[in-house]
Amino acid sequence: MEIKVFPGRLTGTVDAPPSASVAHRAILCAMLAEGDSTLSNLELSDEIQATINGAKALYNDGLTVDCRESTGTLRFLMVLLAAVGRKTTFLGGPSLAEKPLQPLIDLLTEHGVTCTTEGAAHGWFPLTIEGKLQGKRFLVRGDVGSRFISGLMMALPLLGAGAEIVLTSPLQTRDYSNLTMEVMRRFGVTLTATENGWKMEKEADYQPAQLEIEGGYAGAVYYLCANRLPRTNVTVTGLSAASRQPDRAISNIIPALGNGLEVDVKEIPDSVPALAMTAAHAEGRTSFFNAGRYEYEAKRMQLLCQNILSMGGQADIEDDRLIVYGKQNLSGGCVIPTGGDYRIAMATMIGALACLKPVVIQDAEAINHFYPNFFKDFARLGGVCEIISPSKAGKKKG
Repeated sequence: MEIKVFPGRLTGTVDAPPSASVAHRAILCAMLAEGDSTLSNLELSDEIQATINGAKALYNDGLTVDCRESTGTLRFLMVLLAAVGRKTTFLGGPSLAEKPLQPLIDLLTEHGVTCTTEGAAHGWFPLTIEGKLQGKRFLVRGDVGSRFISGLMMALPLLGAGAEIVLTSPLQTRDYSNLTMEVMRRFGVTLTATENGWKMEKEADYQPAQLEIEGGYAGAVYYLCANRLPRTNVTVTGLSAASRQPDRAISNIIPALGNGLEVDVKEIPDSVPALAMTAAHAEGRTSFFNAGRYEYEAKRMQLLCQNILSMGGQADIEDDRLIVYGKQNLSGGCVIPTGGDYRIAMATMIGALACLKPVVIQDAEAINHFYPNFFKDFARLGGVCEIISPSKAGKKKG
C-alpha cells in the first residue's frame, strides 16, 4: 500500500500505545503460570497476535507457529518451547527470515535440541525444533541480542533451581534484561543477578497475575518527535517516568536533537528512524552511533540515510554511525521506500508533515505489524494522508 502524506501539523492528546516489549513478556509469563491471569490494555497488533497464537504451543506438541514479522515471538518461543520440550515448526515473513538466528540455533543444539532449517542462505523458514533443553548452565555472548537473552531468562524457572546464564562477554542491552526481570517478578519469579549473568537460586513457579500493560515509549516516540516540528503540539498520556523500558531515554534525547548531539543508540535501535527523521528537521548536527551493529540494523541505517537525502535533507554514514545535518523546510515531493519496516514508515509520516511538498510512502501497511491504530490517531490529530490504490481509483482520505 502506498500513501501520500501532506504537509501539516498535529495537535491534541493521544494515549501512548501499549508497550509491545512488556506485552510479549507478560503474555508468555501468563501462559506459563498455572491459573488465570488478566492482562489489560493490550493492543492486538500483528506481532502481539502472533505471540498470543504461538503461546498455545506451550501446551501442545507438533504445532506450527506463524511468527509473521515478529522477532520477539520467534526468539522468545524458540527458547521457551525447547525448555518444555515441544516439537514446533516456525514460519515467518520475509524480513524475519533474514534476521540473525544462528547463535540461538547453536545454543539450542549444544543443549540437546534438534533444529532443522534451510539455513541463513535461504531464509530460516520453515524451522522445526525438537527435543528438550538439557543442562542448567548456559554460556551466552552478551552481544547476541536482547530477545535471545530475555527468552533464556524466562526459561530459567522451567529448568529448576541452579539454572543459570553466564555471559562470556559484556552485555550490550542491559535495559531489556532489567525489563524482563521486572515482568517476571510481577508473575512471582525472581532471578538473582550474578557478576556475569543471572541464576535461579531456588525453585519457583510462575504465578497468575493481573497486569495493565503500560504505555510504550517505542510507540509514543513518533508523537514526541512530532513536537519538535513547527506548529505541532501533541500531549501523550499513559507514559510512566519510572518505566524500565529502554526507549524511555528518548525523553532526554528528543529536546537535544541538533546542537552537536552524540547519542549511543545500542539500547534503543527501534527509535532511531523517528529520531533521525526528526533530526533532519532540527538545525544542527546529530550523530547516532552504534546504529548499525547488526546487518539488519546497518541496512535500516542505509535506507534511513537514503530517505533523508531524497526528502531534501542532509545525512551521511561513517562505519556504524548515522550523521544527520538538520535544516528547516525539507523539500519532500518524493517517493520513500520503507523496505516493509514499520518504524521507517511511521517516522516518515511524521517527517513528511514538515516538508514543503507531499511525500509518498511505500509499504505503509507494515505499520499494522506494530501499531494498527496509528493511521486513525494520525488523522484524529490533524494529519492528512491519502491511500493510493494500484488502480489510482477509490482513493480515501484520513
